[in-house]
Amino acid sequence: MRVRLEFALLSIVLSALVTMAATQTGTSPRTNFSIAISSPQLIVNAGSDVRVEIVMTNISDRDIFYGAGLGGEYPFMLDIRDSNGRVVPRIQKKGPGPSEPKGGTFILTPIKPGKSIQREWVVNRDFDMASPGRYTLQAMREAGTTEVGLSIVKSNKLTIIVVPPAPAPAPSKR
Repeated sequence: MRVRLEFALLSIVLSALVTMAATQTGTSPRTNFSIAISSPQLIVNAGSDVRVEIVMTNISDRDIFYGAGLGGEYPFMLDIRDSNGRVVPRIQKKGPGPSEPKGGTFILTPIKPGKSIQREWVVNRDFDMASPGRYTLQAMREAGTTEVGLSIVKSNKLTIIVVPPAPAPAPSKR
């Protein structure tokens, strides 16, 4: 009985370790792609567009398929945190947001080995980044299901600083 209990505990611990390894940042042995996030502007005035570019690269030796919907859906998830580590909320909109299904056309595009696709996202249209501060962004995408559960590939972390808008120039006195 004791041997069975120890074996069961060891199995649980090993399963947890494998699950943690499958969801670590970067790539895992089963991953066919990597993700990188960047921005042309790391310091942005409050109220200005916060643009990021997300690049997905095929790191396998065969074609992989990138699926995305037409109509505004983004095939990546974004984790955005403020300087206190709190999740930045999505902006509430009427109707589905860009990451939510809307119906319509879904296209699978092949990506050859060593090739990449790039997508731009104006993130402050979907996330509340109106307050000045330091924001950390990380893109993620599902890599499929493994025997231990869902595998997620995460990008590098990107820090964007939102500064107060520049004051308007005073009217000239003549």
